[in-house]
Amino acid sequence: LPFYAFESCACSGVAPEPACNICGDGNRIQDMGGIINEGSDTEVVCGDVYNHYLTNEVDDDTYNDAQCSLVVSESFDPCGCTGEKPAQELDTCNICEDGYEITNYDATAIKDPITHLPVSCREMSVIGAGSNFSETQCSFVRSQASIPCGCTMVTEPTPQPTPQPTPQPTQSDVVIPKSVNTNGAFVSGMNVLQSILFMCASIVFMY
Repeated sequence: LPFYAFESCACSGVAPEPACNICGDGNRIQDMGGIINEGSDTEVVCGDVYNHYLTNEVDDDTYNDAQCSLVVSESFDPCGCTGEKPAQELDTCNICEDGYEITNYDATAIKDPITHLPVSCREMSVIGAGSNFSETQCSFVRSQASIPCGCTMVTEPTPQPTPQPTPQPTQSDVVIPKSVNTNGAFVSGMNVLQSILFMCASIVFMY
């Protein structure tokens, strides 16, 4: 462990710098035997994580700080790191960015920078929804997850027009034909009777 033993062994030259100091810049690891994710199926020994980043570069130079930030957040306490734990303002994280949604939940969103095991888009979306990432960490996760998770812009459904109610006819809208009287058949019968009586009277008069 060259970086860890450099000072105690009085080595000459320049101490090798790890790609990511799992305790944060300026801090040192004190418990190489500490367990990260203790009690879970993804337990990792601090010394193994330390050695990995001592001999390997981070996956993406553009997000070096973001990836390392994830490592430090998980390693600091179980590895007995010295100094102060880097402050992080955690918030929810939509791994597809706001306004986008996952279409491939079973794909691998990212490899855990601690365990190096694949984490599915479904699992990562749950972790992100639980306010477990800082803004920097969320950006890193998005950069890794966007393509494999099939992030697609959410399309709002086109609203259907609201049908207008059919107006009910009012009394003023009802038109009574002129040939129809409200007394109906009674009035018509009287007119016929009067006509017959008039005819009979005319006949009697003639005789």
